[in-house]
Amino acid sequence: MTAVIQVPSGVITSGLCSDIQTDTENLIIKMFNTWTLSFWFQKSAKDSHSYELDTIELMYTLDSVHFPNISTTMIGTWNKVNTGELGMFVTPQSGSFRCHSDIVIDIPGGVAVTLHDTQFRAFGTDNSTGFSDSSKSLTLMSTGFTQVK
Repeated sequence: MTAVIQVPSGVITSGLCSDIQTDTENLIIKMFNTWTLSFWFQKSAKDSHSYELDTIELMYTLDSVHFPNISTTMIGTWNKVNTGELGMFVTPQSGSFRCHSDIVIDIPGGVAVTLHDTQFRAFGTDNSTGFSDSSKSLTLMSTGFTQVK
């Protein structure tokens, strides 16, 4: 059973900013009434002034709208998959991560998340909704990631 599902416009987002106990933050995208796509960030173990994408988690319900060839006995089945600890995209706390190319992240359980034209910032020190000029950009090359400063 394969399905390519776009995150629709008009989703509901929420998050937790700076949990002091665990040095984590998250972004939760709610869609299709029962689905959530969560991105968990944590302060980097390598540099206390940086953060990284730690985990991506998808919770979803199988339905015939998104999985048209699904067996009727599978409809309504609840699924939860996550990447575990990724430690990806270490970025200075004062900046943001940006990538214009596709990034495919496989999640155990047969799910892949493709990020395109992505920019995120965690652990900001003000209420700004924009991105600073000190963004960290990555360009996807055929041999892997190349950091561009």
